[in-house]
Amino acid sequence: MSINMSALSLKSLFAYCKSPPFLLGLVLRLRLIAAILPNPVGQWYVPFLNNSIAIFTLDPWQACLSQGGTAIAFPYGYAMWLFLLPFSLLCKLLSIPLTFGYGLSLIATDFGLLLILRKLLKTKDWVLLAIY
Repeated sequence: MSINMSALSLKSLFAYCKSPPFLLGLVLRLRLIAAILPNPVGQWYVPFLNNSIAIFTLDPWQACLSQGGTAIAFPYGYAMWLFLLPFSLLCKLLSIPLTFGYGLSLIATDFGLLLILRKLLKTKDWVLLAIY
């Protein structure tokens, strides 16, 4: 049953990808990621993620501290670290700035929220996209 649910979710996501309001929102989000870098992301989160990729350990916070990082570099737990790690690794492998990996992780979360809203709100897709 979960295979059918995930197939339906992916199908829904691909259907949204053809929608002009969705594409406009996606382009806007991508431009914002490229243009605006919040201070905590640039000063703390990205260096922490970079360090945790370079020195992979089960305690990236201690590794960050031993490399001269600050204790407030990444105030989140393992769930957030593991969530941000795949796109960060991909960006590192492709020699793309890790800020894009951070931003792509947020966009993936955005997609997930859109699919959750679609399940919760029984409305027409154009209304959902306009609200979203």
